[in-house]
Amino acid sequence: MGSLLEWFRIRREVGIIKATRTHAKKVYDCTFELNNLIRIFFEGKTQELPNLIKKVHDLENEADTIRRQIMLDLTKGELTADIREDLGNLIIRLDQVANNANATAKRVSLLTPEVLTPIAEDIQKMSKLTLNCIEILQKTIDKQLGETYQTIFESVSQIKRLEHEIDVINYQIKEKLAKIKPDYSSYIALLTFELINSLENISDFAEETADFIKLINVRHG
Repeated sequence: MGSLLEWFRIRREVGIIKATRTHAKKVYDCTFELNNLIRIFFEGKTQELPNLIKKVHDLENEADTIRRQIMLDLTKGELTADIREDLGNLIIRLDQVANNANATAKRVSLLTPEVLTPIAEDIQKMSKLTLNCIEILQKTIDKQLGETYQTIFESVSQIKRLEHEIDVINYQIKEKLAKIKPDYSSYIALLTFELINSLENISDFAEETADFIKLINVRHG
């Protein structure tokens, strides 16, 4: 067969390509529900949290199931070894987005809005930017593989800009926390630190995935 780009141009309905798009959408849905969870968490609607936490968890599990099936399907069929490897690496990176969204949701479930009051606005802003980042990534995978370099490179640049904004907020949050004299346990402090890091990791893996899409286009274009 030809290049990976030819597969995206000519055989858009091939099972693996469809599954890749489905996986990307599931990862986006996972991040979308996480953003809802964080918003509702700070609104104090505690009765809604268990369902949202479960929804994020279930979506992450569904993404995992799709990833495993894609990895199995990549061992079969007509794709050349280098294309199979590239698609596999793309899926693995993308799956880490959902994994970290689920990890963030779990940590939210163990905290209270009161504990996070000093950084509430920062976390919500970070979450919204993260969702924007994953939305661009999902659209890139869904529509833009196989299009012109310029279109893909613009999307990658947007993701990088958002990831940088999230990095800046992450640092600002940690600056604030360093100045606070906490009246809660070291365990809660650790959970807060892990929450911030897992939320920030989502955009880190989005950037890695975007960079890999760029590499695929250069390598196979």
